[in-house]
Amino acid sequence: MKRLLLFIILMNSFYNFAQETTDYQLQEYTLPLGESVSFENIRLEFKTLSVDSRCPKEVTCVRAGEVIATINVYVDTIFKKEFRLIFYPYSVLEQLTEFLETENVLIKNLKLFPYPKADEKQVNSNYYLQLDKLIVD
Repeated sequence: MKRLLLFIILMNSFYNFAQETTDYQLQEYTLPLGESVSFENIRLEFKTLSVDSRCPKEVTCVRAGEVIATINVYVDTIFKKEFRLIFYPYSVLEQLTEFLETENVLIKNLKLFPYPKADEKQVNSNYYLQLDKLIVD
C-alpha cells in the first residue's frame, strides 16, 4: 500500500512539472518627463514631478524621502485617470499597474531616474520613467 501511495505521489509531481508553461517577453520603455508612450489602446503621459526629496546615495539621512510623479492614462484617446505615484528610494506604490491590468496591459519594474546625487542639482528635464511591458505569448 505504501508503494502504491508513493507511486501516485511521484506520478502527480511529474504531471505538475509537465504542465504547459506560458512564454513571455519584457519590452522596455523609457518615458521622459512631459512626454507619453503608447501601447495597444493605452497611452501613458508623464505629466508632472514634485520636488525630489529622496536621500542621495552618498549621504546619511534620518528620513529616506520620496518623489511624487503624476501620470495621466488615456484609453482609446479618452482621458481615464490621473495617478499620483509615490516613489520611495527602493520602491513605488503601484496603483497604476493595478489599473492597467484591468485594461489587459501588464507593467513591471516601474522606476524613476536619475537617483539624486549629493553634489548634483537635478533638472526636471533629466527625469524619466523606465518601465517594462509584459508580453505574454
